Amino acid sequence: MTYGLYKGISLKDNFPNFKNYEVGNYISSSGDMPDLPFFEGGDGIGGFIISFLVWIGMTILIFLLLILIEIAFWFSIFIVIMMLYWLFFRALKLVFRKSKTTQGDIGISALYSLGYTILYLGWIFVIVFLVKKI
Repeated sequence: MTYGLYKGISLKDNFPNFKNYEVGNYISSSGDMPDLPFFEGGDGIGGFIISFLVWIGMTILIFLLLILIEIAFWFSIFIVIMMLYWLFFRALKLVFRKSKTTQGDIGISALYSLGYTILYLGWIFVIVFLVKKI
């Protein structure tokens, strides 16, 4: 950061825009659980057929639950990527806004970079300290 502030580096925001994303109702009947019938087969061919059909139904249910878990996983990855975007780009963009005033002066560049480093890393250490304290 010191070198970037000394040289007068600025960042260009070319992150993709997600304003065209449309929110829709993809699961129209979520929350409504139908009454499931209770099947009692037996030891004969009827029990075998019922258990086979229940097995196929449970396989489809598990498959749908895995799809929901995958959606949650990708949403979590998206959130982590957005947090890293903010940390590495937006925070540095805020730092390099000062590059016009610090260009050519190594002392002020070092002070600004030290101050922003303490600010951006300090809150992490404070959170860790508070978690260890509690």
